Amino acid sequence: MNKLIKQIIYFSLRHRYFVFFLTGILAVIGYMCYRDTPIETFPDVTNTQIIIITQWPGRSAEEVEKQLPQQSPSRKS
Repeated sequence: MNKLIKQIIYFSLRHRYFVFFLTGILAVIGYMCYRDTPIETFPDVTNTQIIIITQWPGRSAEEVEKQLPQQSPSRKS
């Protein structure tokens, strides 16, 4: 392993312009990949629904619905 590292260092010192060029190319490719990475700007705002099945003798469905608390989607407990 030590010999491999010495060979890499020796090659890099002998061919420094090639190493600088390769480093620049990799930096440009990295920037292009970073720029083209999609970022989800807006969160998922689909309407969430729940189904409540209840029985209240003597009351209509509309009356039962009025008794349920209404909660804003932006404020969750």
